[in-house]
Amino acid sequence: MFSQAATLVKNNKGFYMPYLVFVVFATVIVALCSKVESFLWLNQFHSPLADAVFPYVTHLGDGKLALLFLVGLSMVNYRLALTGLYCFLLVLVLTQLGKLVLFEDVLRPAGHFRDLGQQIRLVDGVELHFNNSFPSGHSASAFALFSFVAICLRNKAWGSVLFMVALFAAYSRIYLSQHFFNDVFVGSIIGVLCTLLMTAFLQKTLFKTPKPWHKIGFLYRPKGI
Repeated sequence: MFSQAATLVKNNKGFYMPYLVFVVFATVIVALCSKVESFLWLNQFHSPLADAVFPYVTHLGDGKLALLFLVGLSMVNYRLALTGLYCFLLVLVLTQLGKLVLFEDVLRPAGHFRDLGQQIRLVDGVELHFNNSFPSGHSASAFALFSFVAICLRNKAWGSVLFMVALFAAYSRIYLSQHFFNDVFVGSIIGVLCTLLMTAFLQKTLFKTPKPWHKIGFLYRPKGI
């Protein structure tokens, strides 16, 4: 399975190489700064344009988008759609386990700074959440979705673009004061690793032996099948 995962990384360098660079920088930030310090520094950069854009960008990490993508993918390829479903279910289980069980008492920025009596920069019209901060489900979902899209696409040149889209979706959670940087960073790791390892696992097990239905979808059937 791990050799298969290594092959996926090699074949999708456009996404995974920028992500590895991000992991290095993010690790340094987490090691040198408290989550409060990193949040206050990253959250300070605001503009009217970003205030208008990021409330929409953040929906790129919404689970509904992932579901819509899977439905569309099932129209052309059942195998890829099923792979994506397993990936996103694993992401969902791990993030909810963290939020609701392992780290249920961890406050989001709005809750943390409210208890301190400290004001933070907010975006008008955005509904704030106060609890269940760690890890960021939106960040996990965004990185799972766009890393999986990178794997599915034949044109690997889109990988770096997809990484940037996932990164902006994750950053929106900090910009909108919904998560700390640590939440977003760990969420991204969950999303990327779940997608990578689950895809590799399925390629070595369930989809190891090619079957006719692996190449078809609800609306697509190659000639001869």
